[in-house]
Amino acid sequence: MRTAYVQKIEALQAQYYTELTKTFPDLAKQYRGDYIFASLRNAGTGMLNAQIEQKRQAVERFVADNYASPALILLREISEVMPKDVELNVTQYDYKALPVGGKLTFRGETDAYESVANVLEAMKKVTHLRNVAEKNSGAKPGTDNVIEFIIEAEYSSEVATDLDAS
Repeated sequence: MRTAYVQKIEALQAQYYTELTKTFPDLAKQYRGDYIFASLRNAGTGMLNAQIEQKRQAVERFVADNYASPALILLREISEVMPKDVELNVTQYDYKALPVGGKLTFRGETDAYESVANVLEAMKKVTHLRNVAEKNSGAKPGTDNVIEFIIEAEYSSEVATDLDAS
């Protein structure tokens, strides 16, 4: 009975060795022939834990880098304040990061100058934007009732108050 038990343990250890050395080929060089299984297991566990930690840190860095993306924060805030009855086609959303804050160029098309004014007023309500200004607007060449416009603004991670919103 003991022999069958020992054979199963040895078979499992051999399978463990095979799978582990497929994953970590360097272990195959280090553990050839006679070796202490506990030593192999500890080395394998250490290497697995190191890779798990490396992947965990990579995920944390990715989340930290993208969680508070100013470009995405602004896009969400603009969407929330934009009047739902304004016909708007955004043709360019260009966010340039600066050492402090950023610069936004928002280019679009709408159906009337009044709609451009509504878009501009809505963007002035975005809490992270400063110096919101219409830089250009005019009829789109070759179309009827399409107004092109450009709005530029500065992004600040600080929330604007009513006094400094422009």
